[in-house]
Amino acid sequence: MVTRLRVRDEFFGLALILPASLIVGALIFLPVAQSVAMGFVDYTLRRNQDGVSWNNFANFVYLIETGELWNSWRITLLFVIGVVTALIVAAVAMAIALNQRIPGQRLLRSVVLLPWVTPTMIAALLWMWILQPQYGVANFLLRRVGMIEQPISWLASIQWALPSVMVASFWRQFPFVFIVVLAGLQSIPVELYESAMIDGAGFSRRVFSITIPLLRNVIRVVILMSVIQSFRQFPLVWTMTGGGPIDATETLAVLSYKQSFVNLNFGRGSAVATVWLVTVLVFSVLFTRLVRTREY
Repeated sequence: MVTRLRVRDEFFGLALILPASLIVGALIFLPVAQSVAMGFVDYTLRRNQDGVSWNNFANFVYLIETGELWNSWRITLLFVIGVVTALIVAAVAMAIALNQRIPGQRLLRSVVLLPWVTPTMIAALLWMWILQPQYGVANFLLRRVGMIEQPISWLASIQWALPSVMVASFWRQFPFVFIVVLAGLQSIPVELYESAMIDGAGFSRRVFSITIPLLRNVIRVVILMSVIQSFRQFPLVWTMTGGGPIDATETLAVLSYKQSFVNLNFGRGSAVATVWLVTVLVFSVLFTRLVRTREY
């Protein structure tokens, strides 16, 4: 009797999750599988009338031989590592600072959230204006303090284009990371800090012995989410630089878009997207396993 009830409950549970599973499969997994499969065929807008033909790894070979795939992959890694590292360090530092009792605490927290509510396209246009060579705010301030003598063409320079886009991406993503870290910080019992102060622990000792260890799980989640968000950062990069100058900011997202909708070669665009997907999946799996290994 007990076995029948258990089987009935399991079937009932499966029946409840089946509609959601079908919807997720139809809207997410099926398009992803179709995109991966398209990376192995010759599919261009000019030739779609003749149908598609399987070409094994010809799309990947072309992208590797031309150096486009490696260049975009390298730029994407630099972009992700730089932005995520800055996000974690700045968010933890800012959360610790604004978690103290200081004048204007609520106002400062509200101001920090402004980039989050700004649409991505508006944020891109705002930073294009800030970094404008002739009348941009960045060059104006740097010249006033004597850090530069001549205006810098930030978005037109091979040297400065990628760092400039990274700064804009950091500004856009920072509020979300800050909120998550601050929420985790406020969940730490105040009694732990009070006990540490009684024992004579200074501020830095309390931060590295109490705050950082207890924020470990929050930081792990934030790192994973920030990496995924940075990998899929396309509108900001495309609006600010279009992947230029000379492909200096051509991330995997930009290269996939160019191959698909500029060159009208959906096969090569899907091949880039496949490499993009595999890179994110490999990082997620390795990061999760590394975290679990260190826990034990």
